[in-house]
Amino acid sequence: MAEMKFFLLSALVIFATFMGFHAPLFYVVFMFILYPVYISIRTESLRKSGKLLIESKKNQWIFYMQGIPVKEAINSLHNIHAPSENELGSIFNRMLNAKLLVLFTLLAITCHNFYTYFILGQIPVFFNNIWLIIATLLIGLLFTVFIVQKIRGCIKTKQLINKKTWIISCHENHGIDYYSAYHIITEKNEVSYSPFLSTILK
Repeated sequence: MAEMKFFLLSALVIFATFMGFHAPLFYVVFMFILYPVYISIRTESLRKSGKLLIESKKNQWIFYMQGIPVKEAINSLHNIHAPSENELGSIFNRMLNAKLLVLFTLLAITCHNFYTYFILGQIPVFFNNIWLIIATLLIGLLFTVFIVQKIRGCIKTKQLINKKTWIISCHENHGIDYYSAYHIITEKNEVSYSPFLSTILK
């Protein structure tokens, strides 16, 4: 099911790109490649300066080389721990500010795509078909709604941080108390706790 969803989303992104609507492709590049790299670089920099502890999680991956399965263990960023709750909130807020900057940039790119595509009429000649144009319009509208929802989600998360609506865990490391935040998830009457960092990266 996940593979089929990934295939369909990839097909829609490729289709929109060939039709001259580039915003979905930029979203993939920014949010799935550049933004996670920024988070990794930022957290590593804070760790080296002693302002942060990083909690990693070991994942097992299987690669196939010439038909031979090769197992490899990869450490991924799981959670962060700061010397104070306020510092933790400040770090998360800066991460969200960077994400909002990217999302508003993508929204501006989307608006520019709509303007050049449907106002100026700069439609690729080799795809000048009414049904393809309608399909591109629908993809553009859905993507716009998607971006707006992402922006609203970021703002809501910032409000949770500012109101300290999270679960805080404290533990000692070399005589210093470090704090980590968790998000409460309720599904089917079951309560679980997810690292707040995963909420930032969604």
